[in-house]
Amino acid sequence: MRKITKDRINKAYKNFAIKLNDCYEKYDACIVKYANEEFNHSIKPYCINNKLNFKTGNGCWILYRDGEKLHLRDSEIPAHILNILNYEITGFNGYQMFGYMLSLFMDDFIYSDYIKKIELEA
Repeated sequence: MRKITKDRINKAYKNFAIKLNDCYEKYDACIVKYANEEFNHSIKPYCINNKLNFKTGNGCWILYRDGEKLHLRDSEIPAHILNILNYEITGFNGYQMFGYMLSLFMDDFIYSDYIKKIELEA
């Protein structure tokens, strides 16, 4: 039988921490990939079709039109778009055990910038 020593415990703890960190990194990468897919498949087309801007950060997101003072209310946004934006992700970044909204991992989208880019490419 092996003798339990402080060095063995420290080595086992270090190996466990490395494996756990690898798992967190893979999980984080999957969340970011999923957020990008949902953004490109659902949010960006919705913004283009409705001439909307999308901004996210600081724990919240907003949909609005250029020149308007008010943002869209939840009641003005289709349920499937709201569900994507508010989808809760738990345990992101390994240290946080509370929820984040999927929208926080999405890029901002500014409709006027998109139009300018399309015009330049034409």
